[in-house]
Amino acid sequence: MLKLPEKIIADIENEADGLNHGIVTLSIHLRDGHPRYVISRERSIMPDTLTQPEGNQGNIKNYSENHSSMRKGMKK
Repeated sequence: MLKLPEKIIADIENEADGLNHGIVTLSIHLRDGHPRYVISRERSIMPDTLTQPEGNQGNIKNYSENHSSMRKGMKK
């Protein structure tokens, strides 16, 4: 019987903390009976929540203002 380690449970809870819209997924990959844990977090951005901060974050930041490589990639 496979038991989840306390550390994995704590990591999942930490990933879910502050997530208003999205998914936290735990995948358990077994190879020769040995588990490998993969935790993924997906944050959904919905049009009616674009101006609301996620969790305790403040204003939405435009990263292209500070990173020229992003500005170049956004130009057409």
